[in-house]
Amino acid sequence: MPDSFWAAAVFALVLRGINRSLGTTALLLLPGTICHELAHWITGWALLADPEDFSVRPHREARAPLGFPRTPAPGGAMGANRWILGSVTFRHITWYNGLFVGLAPLGLIPAAWWCSRQIDWNTAPLLAIPWFYGTAALLGSGIPSSADWQIAFRSWPFWLFLAGWVLLHA
Repeated sequence: MPDSFWAAAVFALVLRGINRSLGTTALLLLPGTICHELAHWITGWALLADPEDFSVRPHREARAPLGFPRTPAPGGAMGANRWILGSVTFRHITWYNGLFVGLAPLGLIPAAWWCSRQIDWNTAPLLAIPWFYGTAALLGSGIPSSADWQIAFRSWPFWLFLAGWVLLHA
């Protein structure tokens, strides 16, 4: 892997760690958020999960302890507020498409690798900056969120098959 790929990976971690209470952070992460949500939408459409709502408008959400309903962030006292940068809702997530829809953003990692191959700091340093940012944005947005993993785990037959396969071949 090129060194620029690893440097962009570190930059992506820095972007993910920035305090999301800042509006400028949401703007900085917008290209990656659009790619992340498009990955869900396209995969959901292709696998008949029936995507119905696509949003990349950041909004606050309060985290509630497990088992409690979530409250709106303004004035909500349950848990720390966090920014939701984007979302896609589906009408038909099932055991056969949930895994692929939930983990669709992982498909952005090969695209990030391709972007990193376009970076040439020696001959065109100014042109390398957008490629570097694109690599970092794709890497950062290629990590499934906790909500994405919840959708993926709805595909319990796949996970059962995978566990059986691992046990038989271990």
